[in-house]
Amino acid sequence: MPFVGTCTWYKFAREILQDTSTVVHPVTSAEYPQVALRPHHAVMSLAKARSTGLVRPDWHEALAKFMADY
Repeated sequence: MPFVGTCTWYKFAREILQDTSTVVHPVTSAEYPQVALRPHHAVMSLAKARSTGLVRPDWHEALAKFMADY
């Protein structure tokens, strides 16, 4: 799996709202037109940061901690 630890805004919203009655539907870029052109799949690389020893939690862990502190 080439993009381990990544997620879409849809997946992120579903995770945040999983314990609510809110229904989240995916929306394609075509259904949400924007003036600026967006890349099809843009994932931020943390390779340089990792090379300095940075260890970051998985987004699931970070979100769980945030929600617990919220």
